[in-house]
Amino acid sequence: MRIFLWIAVFAPWALGQTASIEGVVTSSVTGSALARVHVVLKNPSDNSGPEFGAQTTDDGSFSITGIPATRDYILTAARTGYATGRVTLTLARDEKRRNTDLKLVPVGAIRGRVTDSKGEPAEKVTVTAEGFDRKRTTTDENGEFRIGGLAPGKYRVKAQRDGVARNFLVKPEILSDGSVQLRDASTWYPGVLAARQVRRVEVKPDTESTGVDIQLMGVPFVRVSGKVVDFPPGVMEAYVTIGSRSMGGGSGLPIKPDGSFQFWGPDPGKYWLSAGWGPRDGPRASTAAIQIEVAGSNIDNIELRVAPESDIAGRLLAENSDLPQPTTQTKVTLREMNHGSIAGEPAAVAPDDSFRLAGVRAGQYVVSVSQDAVYVKSTRLGAKESDGDILDLLNGAGGADLTLVLSTAVGSITGTVRDDKGNPAEALVMLSRDLGEETILVSRSTDAQPNGSYSFANLPPGKYRLAAFPREVADLVLRPDGLAEFDDLLESVEVAPADRVSMDLKILPFR
Repeated sequence: MRIFLWIAVFAPWALGQTASIEGVVTSSVTGSALARVHVVLKNPSDNSGPEFGAQTTDDGSFSITGIPATRDYILTAARTGYATGRVTLTLARDEKRRNTDLKLVPVGAIRGRVTDSKGEPAEKVTVTAEGFDRKRTTTDENGEFRIGGLAPGKYRVKAQRDGVARNFLVKPEILSDGSVQLRDASTWYPGVLAARQVRRVEVKPDTESTGVDIQLMGVPFVRVSGKVVDFPPGVMEAYVTIGSRSMGGGSGLPIKPDGSFQFWGPDPGKYWLSAGWGPRDGPRASTAAIQIEVAGSNIDNIELRVAPESDIAGRLLAENSDLPQPTTQTKVTLREMNHGSIAGEPAAVAPDDSFRLAGVRAGQYVVSVSQDAVYVKSTRLGAKESDGDILDLLNGAGGADLTLVLSTAVGSITGTVRDDKGNPAEALVMLSRDLGEETILVSRSTDAQPNGSYSFANLPPGKYRLAAFPREVADLVLRPDGLAEFDDLLESVEVAPADRVSMDLKILPFR
């Protein structure tokens, strides 16, 4: 038996109480043993921690020893031609676990053809399959494509003329008849522009799903232009950035010396725009990010403004009763709407309900208070009051104080997760605020218990989307924006003030 074992860092625990596992890896279709499978055991909550590895022998067996006990682990098994197998487990002190067996599922493929908006074969178009796997390829001279190596499951498929990187500097042709040139937009199977309207393609083990044909949709070749207000002369590395969730990031385009910018041909949808400049290895200036929606006509005269960072003094105010006394853990947090990250350091709340946010950049934020059974019902910045927890600082705070009006009328969502046979199932349940298309959703997660029950408490009123996933894919959906590829599968629900919503879920199939 050939076993490869490595430990990433020196581990004094190796001399204490440890555990071991052994098992066999087989094919889920034939039941035969699989040799040369790479087996890895890792604690999913500790990316810098040790990984333990082994390779199966000719009879498919493996063993790993010297494992720190009383921890949660994910055991994965990978071999070419098979989907990676995963199982979660917790090891007790001195436990010698046998029969930790895994069955690997043979991969499948998707085959189809892409045509342009006129029905002609579309060559060199990037086609992407998204699901628990993500793979891409390009079409040949006949517009045909094949994406292999896909784990069994349901995928949404997208065809993009410009691949993963767009050139927004290409201008439309001037047509002699005066009409507007159309361009081939990124199109989802079976021929839609919105990701939530897709029809997923099912991939079965060791099977090729055929007939996945996509005709690219023709849309107007629109222009987006504007300027950076009070753009300073002689700056270096000046770019305007257009980004969205569907783009998987942003594209930077140069700003002219007079502060103007112009680009062409974004697909229909919602985008975030911002500008920044300065040396790459030095301090940079930036504008607030604004949202635009591209449809069928040009968008001109956009203004991006630089607003100075603000130190904002604030206080908490109860809606109709005294607030619970703040603790040392009570903090006010701002989360940026365009990419969901926390802005700066959360501000501690003093015993008199006051707080101070330091160095807040211009932008739009979701504001929250980390105290049980309360939510931000409205905000008041100076004399401007707004319902809800969205804080508009696109023009900065202007020295105004911030009041957060809190309510105790929080809601909850409870229910039961079931498998495809209707039985209660353990699962990872993900919940997101539905803040609109192309807005990063702020996610929460919980584990459904062995009886399938789950619950989310202390929810602000609003719209939510949620789904139940197998626990073995937790590392995939818990990554930043991990729910983006499952938009079309999430269930929608609305929670009213003090509402108690009951919603049962069906676990999403992984294999």
